[in-house]
This record gives sequence, structure tokens and C-alpha cells, in this order.
Amino acid sequence: MGMGSIEIELLIHEHSHKPITGEVLAIGRQHISSTGDHVLSLLEKYGVDILNPEFETMFWIRIT
Repeated sequence: MGMGSIEIELLIHEHSHKPITGEVLAIGRQHISSTGDHVLSLLEKYGVDILNPEFETMFWIRIT
């Protein structure tokens, strides 16, 4: 299962109006088809603050 660019933008857009909080259970390896730079640009576009400044290095390492 994974998320494409449209799904990522939808989540960020909705979060900018009403913050999404809580926990998520994800079973299995999840795939995100966008680059870290694209996600960061969407966060900036919608004015969503990054809670962890290490976001870029923590979440965009591909494990093979």
C-alpha cells in the first residue's frame, strides 16, 4: 500500500484546516511516491509546520 502525490497533498491540505492527531497503525512496508523535497514544498505551501527538524533525513532513507 502507498500514497501518491494527490493523496499526500490532500492529507496536508486537510491538516492545514483541522490538524490530524492521534496514532495510525500501518502494517507492512508503506510506499510514498513523492520525494522529500516535494513533501516539504507542500508543507510550506499550506503553512504546516514541521514538528521534527530532522524530518528530511529521518523519513526519506530508502531501506532495500
